[in-house]
Amino acid sequence: MSHAPIGKEFSFEAFLAAGDRATLCLRLALILTERLRASSDSGTTFTEAMYELRTLGHDLWSLSLDEAWGHDYMTRRPGAGLLVTRAGGCCDDDEPPSEEMVFVEFNPPA
Repeated sequence: MSHAPIGKEFSFEAFLAAGDRATLCLRLALILTERLRASSDSGTTFTEAMYELRTLGHDLWSLSLDEAWGHDYMTRRPGAGLLVTRAGGCCDDDEPPSEEMVFVEFNPPA
């Protein structure tokens, strides 16, 4: 499914300058959640979105395959601070699948 690219309003510089980072995180999480729910391959869709965020200046690396991406905590690099986590979409044998959600946090290192 086709979707609009992630806008520059979610660039690393925009997060640094934001007066209300929590709202910016929530807006990005909602966009990413909508993408996953509309996709037939949410893992690939999530990974592609992380690469898009990299082009916007975020230092993002896969922390657990297609479930969580964050900055390289061992090496300080420009663009560090974003943590994006994917949850849901799976289930136990006894339960129906849950809806996928994305959570976004921004805490640049001091």
